[in-house]
Amino acid sequence: MGPGSGTLWARAAIMGVDGDVNFERPHGMQTEISGLRAWLGITSWQEEFDRADGHRRARLRSQHTPDIGLGEHGGVSLCFRPGWRIAHEDGGDRRIVHDLVHCVTRGGDPLAWDEHQQLHRAIRDLLVLSRWHAESCVVSRVLHKDDPLRTMDGKEHGEQWRDVIVPDDSPAVPPSGFRDHLLRFAELKEEGIGCWIALRNSFARALDPVITSLDIRKASPSTMLAHTGPGLEALGYLLLVRDGKSERVAGSATLRERFDRILADLGDCLPFDGPTWAADTAKAYNGLKHANRAEPDPVDVLNGWRSSVMVVRAWVAIELGTPAVDVKARLARDPQRHPYVKAE
Repeated sequence: MGPGSGTLWARAAIMGVDGDVNFERPHGMQTEISGLRAWLGITSWQEEFDRADGHRRARLRSQHTPDIGLGEHGGVSLCFRPGWRIAHEDGGDRRIVHDLVHCVTRGGDPLAWDEHQQLHRAIRDLLVLSRWHAESCVVSRVLHKDDPLRTMDGKEHGEQWRDVIVPDDSPAVPPSGFRDHLLRFAELKEEGIGCWIALRNSFARALDPVITSLDIRKASPSTMLAHTGPGLEALGYLLLVRDGKSERVAGSATLRERFDRILADLGDCLPFDGPTWAADTAKAYNGLKHANRAEPDPVDVLNGWRSSVMVVRAWVAIELGTPAVDVKARLARDPQRHPYVKAE
């Protein structure tokens, strides 16, 4: 019956809209994915240094870097769009220079947010698997064709991307020091990204538990392996089905048989002995699931989780066409290769 106050819980706020536009289903979405620009190896700035009159000078020039097209996926176009921004600190003396790459999806028809975000999250998950580091994916802008850019006289001047505010907009902190990527964009290119998206969809039940286990690092070792184990089971099962086994036969395969099927694709690219991993991890995982078996040591459980994640990362790299010799060399330098040890 009049003005009031309250709390509105929203997953996103689209700024500046003054009409009734259905932004629940935008035509386009842009996100900022941490680590993406460095992974691509591109920049929108050019640095120049020289000396004149005994003084050292520095110049920073913006430069145009073209979009990187990644084709269409289910009727939705995907690309990486480089850009830059200079932020002026309010009332302060700082000027903050941003070197940006946005992940952009566009559909001919409006799409639900989740339909857009599936592709953005797929790119983030690829980066997570590549160097096993938590990466963020924050929605920054959305586009709707019913919300064109208009001047004061009401004339339309093309499309308009609206800024978005989301609750969790903090980018992930980069890893300290240099951490090499297992997967390289220069090797994958557009075709490899398409293969990853298809693989991500087909093997979601196997990959999701492994990728999300990175977010529960503060949990107990048992929780981490129990979370990841179903993903390993699913991966072995799905590979057996892909080989031509019936669902009944694949479903009756033991845990060790499923692990052995995964290893069959990896050769000797792992930085540890594959059969030993399969035996030790199966023993630890079964020890967690079955109360009539000996309870595994927490360090053995933690190492089972660590090595299982590396097995899946290696499998993804091989599936996407990375040469086995390169996978082996990169995993030999990967920080995840180091086992956990008991404190004396």
